Amino acid sequence: MTPQEAHGILSSKSPLEVGKFYGNKAAVALGAGLIFDKVLSPHFIAEENIYLTVRQPVYVLSHECDIDQENKRPFNDTVSFCPVIPLESFLKRYIDAWPNSEQVTSFLSMVAMREVGRVVYLPPGPGFLQFGGLVYLNNIASAHVSCFEGKEPTVALSQYGLRELDNAIENSLLRPKADRLGFAQVTNEPIV
Repeated sequence: MTPQEAHGILSSKSPLEVGKFYGNKAAVALGAGLIFDKVLSPHFIAEENIYLTVRQPVYVLSHECDIDQENKRPFNDTVSFCPVIPLESFLKRYIDAWPNSEQVTSFLSMVAMREVGRVVYLPPGPGFLQFGGLVYLNNIASAHVSCFEGKEPTVALSQYGLRELDNAIENSLLRPKADRLGFAQVTNEPIV
């Protein structure tokens, strides 16, 4: 499958209003709604059971108030983010996981229709993601705020785009647990 074909599947099945997804990145503080390119990030190599440090596009999750360096307080020095996987890279890395193109088509269709909670489709942006990309929500990582110093965001989401991505994040991370959890056991033993 080519990136053009994959993009065609995603864009035809997606309910997104693509023209409303991105906004103006000028004068926007580091924080949620921004995508940066070439940010130092961990990348796990399963065959070797090691992490490498790579530079990749990322979607910032942290709220700007929580990482504002003007606010002198503890725990505001780390930026949480998810990797953004360009569609071309996704196809190179995962195409062999499916024995036929119908399974790839089915997966991409389900991603576009938001039936796969761990991945969110990003449409192509101005000068970014020629065929679109995937935000991998199960791969939340972080980096010191200094990794973003001097970097300009590649793109910024609009209010519409931010709402769409926030809804997908909420659905992925805060949906009810499938298994029922038991109640806490009550004991009279002191907690040490």
